[in-house]
Amino acid sequence: MALDKQPTKKVFQPLEIIGIFWVVFGVIVLFATFFVKATPQVPRLHGIVTNIIAGLLLLAVGLACVIKGRANKRKKH
Repeated sequence: MALDKQPTKKVFQPLEIIGIFWVVFGVIVLFATFFVKATPQVPRLHGIVTNIIAGLLLLAVGLACVIKGRANKRKKH
């Protein structure tokens, strides 16, 4: 039995999990933005622009967290 082959331990990566949540939430926000019907109660243009910006920010931060979490996982092993 070779001593250099040790089983790898699973490491909890909170950045990766939070990043996945933010990516999914950003996709939901962007998807929902284009299916909201304009009513008198819902402001049309600035509400849509705000939702698009928020969705893109969530996606960007989520992707950065996922990439950073995976880089940290590779660095530890």
